[in-house]
Amino acid sequence: FKNILIRPQIGGGLDWAKADYNSVRGRISSNWIIENGIISMDTSIPSNTEAWIYIPTTSASSITEGDQLLGEVKGILAIEPLDTEIRIRVGSGDYAFKAKYHVD
Repeated sequence: FKNILIRPQIGGGLDWAKADYNSVRGRISSNWIIENGIISMDTSIPSNTEAWIYIPTTSASSITEGDQLLGEVKGILAIEPLDTEIRIRVGSGDYAFKAKYHVD
């Protein structure tokens, strides 16, 4: 549980989901909701761990964390665009991402 993967599997009529897990390193939590074409994702990553978080958007410039643009956020270790999502490497902490939701 030193390296965590958060990757929402959106579809099947779901417009929100929430999950928590008490790992040996601490509580991991993630929830997401889609409203008006915007996905909001809240994630908690425990101390002394890192995570890859996948956000279903093709527009990295549309992603914010809190009220900051993604590139300005402390704790962001990497940003990698993929075909239909943006993969973000983060350190431990609480994150509140928002982005324009990409629909296939």
